[in-house]
Amino acid sequence: MINNAEPRGDERHAIGDVEQSRTFTDATNSVMPGIQLQQAKQHRTYAKYMVRALQATGRGIVAAVNWVDQKGPFVTALATAVIAVLTGIYVHYSSAQWKAMRDQLPLLQKSADAADSAARIANRNADDSERFFRLQNRPFITVSKLEQTTPLESGDSRISLSTHNSGRTPALKLRIFSGVFIGNKAIKLNSAHRSEAVIASDKETTNTYTLSLNETDAKVVMSGSELVFKGTIQYTDIFKEWHSTTFCARYFPKEKNYKYCENRNDVE
Repeated sequence: MINNAEPRGDERHAIGDVEQSRTFTDATNSVMPGIQLQQAKQHRTYAKYMVRALQATGRGIVAAVNWVDQKGPFVTALATAVIAVLTGIYVHYSSAQWKAMRDQLPLLQKSADAADSAARIANRNADDSERFFRLQNRPFITVSKLEQTTPLESGDSRISLSTHNSGRTPALKLRIFSGVFIGNKAIKLNSAHRSEAVIASDKETTNTYTLSLNETDAKVVMSGSELVFKGTIQYTDIFKEWHSTTFCARYFPKEKNYKYCENRNDVE
């Protein structure tokens, strides 16, 4: 005969824990199907509502199409009337806009003319200012002295011609073209300066010429015939514009020197 031994204390605790675990698992297993069933019911309810909404929308669309089919002439007439009204409003607005533009056209023309006139005046003022600036800053060459440095007689005699720059900038590429005449007869005149020269502002330079007279020409001049020394001085400025100075002088035997002519002494 076998006697069943009673479990010890720790064994009783272990058995109790196992039994509790089984009880919790059984309860959980019994709850989960209920939750899943409730979620399935909710999904079916949502689907039913969505189907109803779609059915209602479809019926509304069908009703609208049927109404348009039934009221076709009325809808067409209404649409035509609306289009006519909108067209009338557009035509009225366009006409008013065109009238406003037409009324503004003379003013616009006057404004354009005024702007064009102002532009011409501005250009003219700019041109005048540029010309004035160049005029203020250009060289001015004049003959400052013309004298007979050796007695005028048969053979060679010398004439001295001094030129002065009274401008604010130098005279560039200066050349002198000159000649001596007894009546209409040209007398041989040689210059010691044949190349181009530069005269700085407020400076002076002197050219020496050799005049060759034969005995007959010398007697003619000493008897009172007119001997004229004349020429042209050409030069350019820093703006590359050309200028010229003309000079003319007569020789007077009694004074043994030159006096300027009444004309042909100009600065350009």
